[in-house]
Amino acid sequence: MGTLLGTLLMAAVVAVPAFTGGVLSTLVVVRRRGSSTGTGPEAVVAPQPPVLSSADAIPAAGTAPVRTAATERPLAPADLRRRRAREAAEIARYRTDLDAVPFDPGAPDPDPAVLAQYRRAATALARAVRAAGEPVASGSSTVGRPLGEGYGALFRLGQLIGEAAEISTAIADYRAQLDAVPANPEAPDADPAVVAEYREAIAALSRAVKVRQGTGKTRLNRVLAEIRTGRAALVRLDGRLNAPASPVDAVPSDAPPPEPAVDGRGGS
Repeated sequence: MGTLLGTLLMAAVVAVPAFTGGVLSTLVVVRRRGSSTGTGPEAVVAPQPPVLSSADAIPAAGTAPVRTAATERPLAPADLRRRRAREAAEIARYRTDLDAVPFDPGAPDPDPAVLAQYRRAATALARAVRAAGEPVASGSSTVGRPLGEGYGALFRLGQLIGEAAEISTAIADYRAQLDAVPANPEAPDADPAVVAEYREAIAALSRAVKVRQGTGKTRLNRVLAEIRTGRAALVRLDGRLNAPASPVDAVPSDAPPPEPAVDGRGGS
């Protein structure tokens, strides 16, 4: 029994999982061998794979190498000529679109908001022209960004031109309505209530013109709100001017009082 136990081979496989720098450590295989002579255990270690450093780490999925000026190669002369021609065509097309805008920046009394937006679009064109003349070392376009911003400015410019036309029409119509007031409410003998309504209507026109000179996004709504306020004052003014005179108002203030009635009839 002792010999059998002495000659019996026992094997054990021990796995030691551990991470060192993100790499699985080696698998250690230990074999125990015994004999009747009493020899001790002998450890056999499998060869270890090389440990990867942080510099050899695999990049995450979806990442790309960073391109720098040192890694970019200059364009070939033929590729550079094609690129210059393409950028010149893009600039010419944008210039045509800018010239087609129905707005003259040199006109007298231009709309302030439209003028400011037109200058933004024109500045984008100037930036693209400067970018096209700069030296390049890659195939990426240098005029794409300024022209993209310019087309965004052109889109907003078209919106502002439509708003400016609506504002001008609304103010002109209201001014004509105000000028059509039949009487002079500010005459010396005018009713104070009439004078107050007329002044409110004039003040609404002044406020609308002042709002028009601004450049805010709510400019149109504010102008129309002021005109609605003025028209409400004109409606009240018209009611006061055309209201029929009451019997009390028709009697002069220095007239004698009426005689008392006798038997249900007035005095003689």
